[in-house]
Amino acid sequence: MTASAIAVPGALAVVSIAGGTRYIVLLLIVLKVLLLLSLLFIPGFLLLKLIKKHYFSNDEAFLLAAPASIIVYVLIFIPLYCVKSHFIWYLIFNCAFVISVTAAAYRKKMVAEILRIGPALKYGFLMVALSSVIALSFVSVNMANPEKELNNWVAVGHRGLHDLPGDNNLQYDTATVFAQYKPPWVFPDHKWTMGDRPPLLGVLNSIIMLSLNKRPYSFWNYLIVGITLNSLFLLPLSVLAKRIFNRPAAAYLAVISVFLNVFIFINVYFTWPKLFAVFFLLTLIVYLWDRELSPTTASIGGAVCALGALSHGNVLLTLPVVILSYIAFAAIRGKKTYLLYFFVSFLILYSPWSLYKIRHPEINTSNLIGHYIPAGKHSESLYQRVSDFIQDYPIEKQLERRVAFLLGAIRENRIYETLRVLQSGDIAGYLNGVYPGVFYHPVTALGEMQVLLTIIMLIFYIIKSLYRKKATPFDIKTLAAFIFLAILSYAFNVLIKWTPPNTHELPYTELIILIAAVSGVTFSFGVALRWFSFGWIFLNFTYYVIASSLRHEFAVFDFFNIVVFMVVAAMVWLAHYFSQNL
Repeated sequence: MTASAIAVPGALAVVSIAGGTRYIVLLLIVLKVLLLLSLLFIPGFLLLKLIKKHYFSNDEAFLLAAPASIIVYVLIFIPLYCVKSHFIWYLIFNCAFVISVTAAAYRKKMVAEILRIGPALKYGFLMVALSSVIALSFVSVNMANPEKELNNWVAVGHRGLHDLPGDNNLQYDTATVFAQYKPPWVFPDHKWTMGDRPPLLGVLNSIIMLSLNKRPYSFWNYLIVGITLNSLFLLPLSVLAKRIFNRPAAAYLAVISVFLNVFIFINVYFTWPKLFAVFFLLTLIVYLWDRELSPTTASIGGAVCALGALSHGNVLLTLPVVILSYIAFAAIRGKKTYLLYFFVSFLILYSPWSLYKIRHPEINTSNLIGHYIPAGKHSESLYQRVSDFIQDYPIEKQLERRVAFLLGAIRENRIYETLRVLQSGDIAGYLNGVYPGVFYHPVTALGEMQVLLTIIMLIFYIIKSLYRKKATPFDIKTLAAFIFLAILSYAFNVLIKWTPPNTHELPYTELIILIAAVSGVTFSFGVALRWFSFGWIFLNFTYYVIASSLRHEFAVFDFFNIVVFMVVAAMVWLAHYFSQNL
């Protein structure tokens, strides 16, 4: 390994934790997270400003920076992978991209522009970094050297209150396939194949592996990359919350509350790339918010959406409501939709993955169709499976089953339990039942207390507004539109499912928006209610962290547990600081 191999991305995977203290471990976590975020945001931001300085404002360039960087890294990767290049070429081309863009921006005195972004983006970036540190600290509890001890998915999957499956290992396997030029992975009996899981997280890890010649690649470094990418959604969410909630304290705390939601926190540290996909969809929404629709805007939107679809398939579940909203948005403004540009851009960026699956027919599978029609046999074609399904299940029989699931998703919540707890004070019993429910019942994942408080406060707000006009604590039309569209999309996705509508099998973007909405509403009505509501969210999070340690007989006051709560406190302080000063 030459000295130049360490120049730009080296600290991400080269720095090892050899016999250091836990303070050194923590320091390396922070440095690696910041380095990864720098490689995602700085080159993309500078590239966009160099291409069209006046077209992209600083805020837009920063919002689109990570997608732009990822596209360039992937475009470098594809031809080099096709000819099975030596690792040194990956290193040379990636370093050349970063250095050349930075040098060109420096000559034009643009580098400092990245510091001139709005407070919501600054806050969001800090939340991404801090949430990554929290999640990595959580999985490091009871470990002196996680780089060596946390060497497979089991340690992460079994870290919480209950054991999770090995899904988080699949992208690690995909990264290994690309980095070692191996055939794609296939489970026995084709239960799952590499083609069932979009590859972007695996590709980005393989780019690091190949650039640094780190083969084999430690699961710890894969975890750092996965957790950081899963935290990116907090950036556009911060902008979205700031635009909806008129009180900065409510907006900034709502972002923290989404991360502290037990279901979301699990998804961050377990490295399912579902939240990585949410980042692209939320970025698309924020980008289109103030932009005049044009061929360029639509093309950028299609590219960002394609990156989401390449991260996780749940983006495709949200796509119908996104497209319909996009069309309605254009109609209201009296503008053309330019949808053709959107779809062409989407298909161009998505096509390499489609071609890869065609090149490897053994992974050109559709196992996930089993969520929507009975799975059938792997040997059957998709056409045959659909034909058999239509013949065996007439529309009346289908509707009966699907409507029953929709009604069950509404009824299966613990709002009554929440009311009982407020009366009886059995908080421990209530908290003990939260974890299993969040995976299976969407209302439980939202947080029954926040749902209950939101309903009460909105009724109170509507009645009060009939008698006295007063400045609203939030943009009621925008908030109502987001809640309506999220519920509509959720209901649609429940109706089309053949299997039970478990939370983790439904789209995540709508869930994120709804969690932020119900949290932000409760934070908007007075300081006392704000801290009661946030305190309840924090109590759920605290219980999960401590109970997870007790389950494994880890010390409650383990160094990394303390780090978790100290960083959460720092997040709350930042929310207060930004709401008061920026």
